[in-house]
Amino acid sequence: MAAPRIPDLIDRYIETHTPNLAPTNRTDQISMLRKLVQPVWTSLPGLAAE
Repeated sequence: MAAPRIPDLIDRYIETHTPNLAPTNRTDQISMLRKLVQPVWTSLPGLAAE
């Protein structure tokens, strides 16, 4: 079984933890994850999305 990829983990976090947030907070969290977290983590050696 392959390890989950960073984008998959981010998607799972968004699906699980953001639905009950206020709309602005939800949008902010999703934006930060996609624009700030995902690019850094997927650029690290051994963590690149395949």
